[in-house]
Amino acid sequence: MVEYLATDLPVVIDAYALTFLSNPKIQASLSERYQRRVSTVLTPHEGEAAELGFKEPNRIAQAQSIARAFNSLVVLKGAGTVIADPTGAYAIDQFGTVALATAGSGDVLAGLIAGTLARSSVAEVPLHDVACAVALHGLAGRRAGNGCTATTLIDALVEVHAELADTPE
Repeated sequence: MVEYLATDLPVVIDAYALTFLSNPKIQASLSERYQRRVSTVLTPHEGEAAELGFKEPNRIAQAQSIARAFNSLVVLKGAGTVIADPTGAYAIDQFGTVALATAGSGDVLAGLIAGTLARSSVAEVPLHDVACAVALHGLAGRRAGNGCTATTLIDALVEVHAELADTPE
């Protein structure tokens, strides 16, 4: 992973890969990426954040602490997903629902964020862009409703994206 982090390609670190963040070489690589203004997004849920040593009762402070510690954008998944960057800036998602608390939903979110990073013409993707990916995920979760699976979430995502693309500005 250290070799990949040495590149200027954007990175999303999700699920089991988050366990590698305790490695000092990985931490140094993340710091170097931040100095080069290369996007890295971490997507822990509260349990994964606690495993990393971040057990604060305030979700905003928790996300900000993780972002500062790893010099990365953080998407702290859960009720009121918090998106934070190392400067302390943050956003709170208002669209997610309990329908998203299902196996595979986080994988779909990681894919949406990766797509956002891939589409960007700048190395450093702003918090706003990642927050938009999280909001789109939340809107798709609302559309999919109870009993949401990764597959129904993707189907809903396609529908919501098409509706938003057709909306006049």
